[in-house]
Amino acid sequence: PKTQRTFRKCRFLLGTFSGFAIYKEAVGPQHLLFVGRSLHCCQKTNFPKISFASTVTSDDVKGDTDTMASNGLIRTLQWNVFEDGLTDAPGSVGFSPEFDQRFTSLLSALSKDDAGVPFHAFGLTRDFSQLPPVLAINSSATFLGFIDVLYNSVYHTLGGETRLGSDVAGKQLGNCLRSLFLKTTLEDPTRPPSKDNMWRPTDFKDELEKLAGSAGSRSTELDSWAGQVSAIRDAVFQPERGELVWDRCSLENMWKRHNNCFRDKINLDLAVFLRPHSEADEALAMALHSFRGRCETNHDSNLPLTSIACATLDESRDIKQLRTLTFQSAMWWLLHSLISRTMGSATAAKALATFAGVGVSSELPATAEDRTALIFAPLQEEVRGWFEKAALQMRHRVVCRHLADAQPDIVTLIEYNEPWRKMPLPTSRNYAVVSGLGQASILYDADIFERLTDIDGVTVPLAARSDKERGVGEDPYAPKSSCLLLLRHKSTTSLVVAGAFHLESSPPSDSKKVLQRRAQVKAFIAEIALVAESFASAGRRCLFILGGDFNALREEFVYGTGDDFYSSAGVQSVVPALKRPNEPVAPPEPPFARLAEDGTLRLFCKGIDGDELFEASRAADGADGEVLCTRAGKSMVIDFIFTGSVGFAGLDVSPVRLVSPEQAQLAADAAYGIHRTVMQFGSDHLPVACDVKIPAECSS
Repeated sequence: PKTQRTFRKCRFLLGTFSGFAIYKEAVGPQHLLFVGRSLHCCQKTNFPKISFASTVTSDDVKGDTDTMASNGLIRTLQWNVFEDGLTDAPGSVGFSPEFDQRFTSLLSALSKDDAGVPFHAFGLTRDFSQLPPVLAINSSATFLGFIDVLYNSVYHTLGGETRLGSDVAGKQLGNCLRSLFLKTTLEDPTRPPSKDNMWRPTDFKDELEKLAGSAGSRSTELDSWAGQVSAIRDAVFQPERGELVWDRCSLENMWKRHNNCFRDKINLDLAVFLRPHSEADEALAMALHSFRGRCETNHDSNLPLTSIACATLDESRDIKQLRTLTFQSAMWWLLHSLISRTMGSATAAKALATFAGVGVSSELPATAEDRTALIFAPLQEEVRGWFEKAALQMRHRVVCRHLADAQPDIVTLIEYNEPWRKMPLPTSRNYAVVSGLGQASILYDADIFERLTDIDGVTVPLAARSDKERGVGEDPYAPKSSCLLLLRHKSTTSLVVAGAFHLESSPPSDSKKVLQRRAQVKAFIAEIALVAESFASAGRRCLFILGGDFNALREEFVYGTGDDFYSSAGVQSVVPALKRPNEPVAPPEPPFARLAEDGTLRLFCKGIDGDELFEASRAADGADGEVLCTRAGKSMVIDFIFTGSVGFAGLDVSPVRLVSPEQAQLAADAAYGIHRTVMQFGSDHLPVACDVKIPAECSS
């Protein structure tokens, strides 16, 4: 290990200094010969050449805090750190391997009724332009995935940047209302729900105090806001049945960025379930009934739900009232439904007895309710255990540890929301942080850089703006989160524009979101072009290092989502396979991106040297079947760093590999990838990084 560390430092320094001879003169040829022999990586007289075109790993300079930017090399790391609260979504929950095996074995036995008919429901999806896949509930993943459909179609919208009222400066709701869905419990989880054993929200008060402070310390304004949010809780939460009942007017008063939560999101996403469908497909009919019951213009809200959601519609078939179960009451309902269908099955009874550890089937309770309680209590305890393991405090420590290992000078952060911003900054460097629009922020080492607000009349905006905001058109789209920062490298006086960007989230089958994402990336490029042209006009040289979660494969920005997209090698390699849209999006015209011969993405950007931004973070090409992944749960890369310059002939850039092939393969697993990645990296995204060598001309 000591020899390996020596080699890593040597390899890094060979790339840092401007020539091999300088290094040889500094430490002597005997060291090079020793390293070469010890690692068997070269012959006696042929020490390998190290260039900035080759990939290095984060271990190469672990702990060398004085040999990065101070020696003319800027390491940048891009990371979506997973918004606080999103690890609690049903589709993100990870069970321990032992519990997962036991629960999946139980569900396999409960899946088919006494006649052998499987219980069908919808599978996990984030695309509501078409119905989700229909799957049998026979595993932990399908069990949680069905409930996650409800979360994604309704409750994801009600958190994060969502606010009361249309004022974009209004206070964000964070996880307050989301927690009413995600975190409830029975007073006694070992007994069935009843008037004497009701449901209660466990985290609402804590989430409210995260944002507004404790009741006695709030300002008048915050106290009024907290009162409004608490009134919503009192109106919608029904403790006896574990339901949330939303009137349309309550949902219409909530906004997320420039979108109305009801009209632009919830009503649209649920429409695919609420429209009439053929009853000929029995599996689909069962899935629809399990999800939304019967769609009627009048419902008796006093009757218990026979599905996990139910909508009362107006004459236009828009939602007038929405009733849903919570995450935990939906688990109860789904377990009870499975057990009720299999009360006459000896196989199901044996599986229940085995899971509950009651010995023989004859010792099981006689009723479906009591049998459900027998399973629900350990299930809820397992979910609660995940909440604790994946809590922000735990993930913060993991993220800080990885940052200490990688030693980046600049970190572009996505989904760095208000609870994240209240956590201590990493202590491995003297980091400062600047937050832009939404949930994008940039960390930088204040010992290496100083922040500038402007120079020679050139001002860099804090966030990327839409054409409409810049006054050059009517297009309202800009990245949903972004941050821009002008830095000066202290030892060389080099100027660096750092950027963090987050584009619309959706699979390529959702054509509406694909078009939004395209408009957002074009707005980001236009903003960078404007900054670059300003520097050129002022006669200033500048480096651009831009990281982001683009929520799309490279090929989407070149081909659209037609046949060329789905037949490309990058898309063909994605597992699970990507669904096709009902109406494909044509390639952009005029084009704004291309794929280079090496497979990297280039973005056309006037004002930048060569009129292109170069993808700099591609550390692997998928050769020999290697799995590529930056977003857990699929073998796909959607996080990138782009580099460019103004006033230089070219840049020396190296991608830095922070994730091993084995880690990427585990992260890409559809069933357990998110769980493993959150535990190992503290997020559902894997970090990407690159090293940029400061051109020698910068020192002048």
